[in-house]
Amino acid sequence: MGDAPVTLEELRSVDLFEGLEDSELADWVAVARPYHLGPGEVIHEQGDDPKGLQLLLEGEAQALMLENGRSEPVSRHRAPTWMGGVGSLTGNPIPVRMQTETDSRLALIPPDDFRRLAFAQPLI
Repeated sequence: MGDAPVTLEELRSVDLFEGLEDSELADWVAVARPYHLGPGEVIHEQGDDPKGLQLLLEGEAQALMLENGRSEPVSRHRAPTWMGGVGSLTGNPIPVRMQTETDSRLALIPPDDFRRLAFAQPLI
């Protein structure tokens, strides 16, 4: 896993992009910033402002609710999937910690790009 550019095929596998034409999907590929995290690394911290739409392209992640020094599992995410879209649209803080469980390849679409494309392509 590395930071190779995100491909149309990778984004096509994410259900959020179902129904988009290749030309529309290419707009998302152009703004997707790939990165890699190892097991147990934090994708975003509970209470932080959203970094943008997070695409989990390879690997697994878990959402955890942190309270009184404890962490409770909330949900598990398996690639290909997406996270942080609602917070990126509303600007509300992220309500959970999201961290990787395995080596993971991700891509970030910054909030401004996410909002611009989501509103321009209403299939999403």
